[in-house]
Amino acid sequence: MQTQTCLHVWAPFDYRYDFHKWLIVHIIINVYVVAHGCGILGIFDVVFYIIVFHLIGHIKVLKYKIKTQFEGDLDDEEVKKRLVNVIKYHAFIIKFFKDVEAAFGINVSGNYLNNLIADSLMLYNLMIIAQDKGTVIIFVVMTTVCITELILMSFILEEVRIQSDDLPELIYFMPWENWSLNNKKMLVLILLRIQPELAFVAAGGLRAGVRPMTSIIKSTFSYYVMLKSSMRE
Repeated sequence: MQTQTCLHVWAPFDYRYDFHKWLIVHIIINVYVVAHGCGILGIFDVVFYIIVFHLIGHIKVLKYKIKTQFEGDLDDEEVKKRLVNVIKYHAFIIKFFKDVEAAFGINVSGNYLNNLIADSLMLYNLMIIAQDKGTVIIFVVMTTVCITELILMSFILEEVRIQSDDLPELIYFMPWENWSLNNKKMLVLILLRIQPELAFVAAGGLRAGVRPMTSIIKSTFSYYVMLKSSMRE
């Protein structure tokens, strides 16, 4: 029986029909190269997810400040100071969010494009090689990993928008009725600044989140069904 490896490499001996030689090549070369390749490809996504979770944490901190810092009897000067603090913190979050968009926008768009093309091709290969069970398992794992990565990235980016959605409501329900006119004007300005939602816009104007993920998955399975139907005919 002929053995298989993830990568076909040249060796001074034939390892395809010798299990012991195949084991040496597979462990020393294939596992090492594939593990490092996956690590290099995945490190950008891991760093991106860490930064996005950090951003979500900042949004939650801002919401906590809005909820708790204006309770009790505060004079106008103290209210003004805390409103300025909210403005500065929100400005920091917006700048941070824009920096993340600029740094990872191409990576996010590339991931969506890769899933749109690669998932369809892998399902097509599954349809072609349906008789070879060993290869089918490999493609099933690859397809599952790619789609899972797409879903994970989309839900993480959608969480940023969800967390920022209720910020205007929190601002509006602050106890502003007894504030001075200047503080009320400042509150209106904060409310205007905080209205736009934090939706991640990747390179090319792609609005990342659950909606493009759903479209990609629908398109992938639509292509698969169409190709399968055409091959039967």
